[in-house]
Amino acid sequence: MKLSYRAIRFACWLWFRVLHRHKVYGHSYLPKGPAIIASSHASFYDPSLLTISTKRELHYLARETLFRNSFFGWLIRSLNAHPLKSKAGNSSTVKTAVGVLDQGHLLLVFPEGKRSWKGDILPLQPGTAMIASLSGYPVIPAYLPGSFQVWPRHNSIPKLWGHTACVFGTPLYWEDYQELNRKEALRTMTADLEEAIIDLKQWYEKGAIGQPP
Repeated sequence: MKLSYRAIRFACWLWFRVLHRHKVYGHSYLPKGPAIIASSHASFYDPSLLTISTKRELHYLARETLFRNSFFGWLIRSLNAHPLKSKAGNSSTVKTAVGVLDQGHLLLVFPEGKRSWKGDILPLQPGTAMIASLSGYPVIPAYLPGSFQVWPRHNSIPKLWGHTACVFGTPLYWEDYQELNRKEALRTMTADLEEAIIDLKQWYEKGAIGQPP
């Protein structure tokens, strides 16, 4: 783990552990090799919450425009953000994602495509299934309780109270959809991933008893 990533990760961990009593569930679902972490997305806090919830370095994709500010660009590069050109199209995005995975990394994606305004789970886009289909690596569903409550999209600054958590779920594998034609397989895997994230949300809201589904 590189020094800049370690330092920023520790600062984030201290912030969320002290102010928000952050907890992690289902960490055993994360493999030792490459994998796609597909998370709910309702807050600017989400990348930081996932960074402190895994023992390995995370990599993720970010809009090229986010790198224009020199300090913020340095910050997200230190957290392994990879710039995406807005005009490059989906094929370039998928190619970049597969390249990151082929290097042995954990790749964070937000399959909803944008932050929720109300904290609910939005319909998932097919990009995550596309990456899984071309890479063959597992998809780990994740849900982030509390992130919306402490920093909702309509607030310019976060709250200094409220609990946060990260819940990982049972991996999905592209190979389990091989009997379907490609279009149907992408649609079905996307639907299954959305259902898996919803199941994690319901599991947490019912008391987080036992192992996450």
